[in-house]
Amino acid sequence: MEQINKIKERVMWRVHFIYRARKILNSPLFPLAFLLVSVGALSVLVSLQHVFANVPKDFDFVRQYQFWFSALTNTEVTVKATLFVAMFLLVIEVRNIFVSLNVFKHSQQRLSIS
Repeated sequence: MEQINKIKERVMWRVHFIYRARKILNSPLFPLAFLLVSVGALSVLVSLQHVFANVPKDFDFVRQYQFWFSALTNTEVTVKATLFVAMFLLVIEVRNIFVSLNVFKHSQQRLSIS
């Protein structure tokens, strides 16, 4: 009987763990929190103040592109990875906001060829 209770406890612990993990991962705040952590890690790894001080002041597209391309190619892999994760999460968050506001309304009508 004691062994059955231990098995039940272990199984229920796993069920509760998976339930809580899914609730956290499916929460709308999880990607936002992860985005904030990514931006925080990026600000620790890179002096954003110095980067923005070196950005060309004019709005010449070619100079802006050259600067950002050079800045990205000359950074460490961890900074690149953190930046790409942050950008990916930002895109997901913007998409989620638009979806929640019903910006992307799809018609339910089927197209038919007459």
